[in-house]
Amino acid sequence: MMERLRQVLPPIVEKIIKDREQIESRTRKRADFALLSGGARVILHLTSSPYIEYPNGLIKKSVARFLGRGIIRTKQPEIAISSDNNVGNCYCFRGATGHVAIELSRFIEVSSITYVHLDPDLAFEPKDLRSAPKDFEVWVIRDGNMHENREQYNTEALLLGRFSYELGGPSAQRFEVNYEGKAIPVVKKVLFKVNSNWGEDKYTCLYQIKVHGRVMSR
Repeated sequence: MMERLRQVLPPIVEKIIKDREQIESRTRKRADFALLSGGARVILHLTSSPYIEYPNGLIKKSVARFLGRGIIRTKQPEIAISSDNNVGNCYCFRGATGHVAIELSRFIEVSSITYVHLDPDLAFEPKDLRSAPKDFEVWVIRDGNMHENREQYNTEALLLGRFSYELGGPSAQRFEVNYEGKAIPVVKKVLFKVNSNWGEDKYTCLYQIKVHGRVMSR
């Protein structure tokens, strides 16, 4: 029995590694129009505020506010459109719902979205992955279609799709947009809206959002 396991397990492990490499290789080969270094930017007034945690207790909290010490501050949203996906290089917002608005580097027809979370092999503990997004939506933002109140956007905004990130899958997962015969809009702004995470109550963390498509002139 043990000899049989020794013969079977190495090919299985090798296949898993090759499958992951192939998926991530295909993702890397697609141009990312949401990349910060490529000219994209986060639209801050349409993005959830970064997570901040104060000490427990009214007095400790007041002292922390006054001295600026003992406060846990997470990174700014721009980290979610950078390519450094090491431990802790993520943008977090309070709770399980929130959103990031991105102005892309070009006007494009969006064809797919890639979300990249921390590779499970790099996590210090399995519980560190519970803050990953689970169910999310991708919207197209057109000027005048979204209010500065971060929670309100009208029906003229276009929903590109609802997707789910699988925690047990590869760290980089691509989601294709299906327009189902509808006219494909040319856009420069998108909204990544998280509706749930994988079990963390305090916050949700985003490592990298990629937006792919075809460049169009305006």
